[in-house]
Amino acid sequence: MVELVKQTGSKLLRNDLDGLWIPTHFMHDAENDDLLCWLLLEWLRRKCGTPLSVLVQLPTANAIDVIQDQMEKIPNVTVFRDPGSMNEGAVRNTFRWKYAEL
Repeated sequence: MVELVKQTGSKLLRNDLDGLWIPTHFMHDAENDDLLCWLLLEWLRRKCGTPLSVLVQLPTANAIDVIQDQMEKIPNVTVFRDPGSMNEGAVRNTFRWKYAEL
């Protein structure tokens, strides 16, 4: 497994995307690990010259509105507010550095 990660990292450093599966769509619930994956996928899709479509699932708490407002300004992003979401605390922690009211 470690060797595979090293090989993939080397390919990326060489801008060699041949043989890599690069998703065109990404769905996530806005926690730290998801944002890091989004960043990597966005970078890869830009190298491919094609957009990444993103669906973000957010909790319904009013405090999260500011995050939705900002995410909806990003091209190819759709936000879904899920009343069954159980990760409000994690989302607040993810964005606390940016929005003091969270």
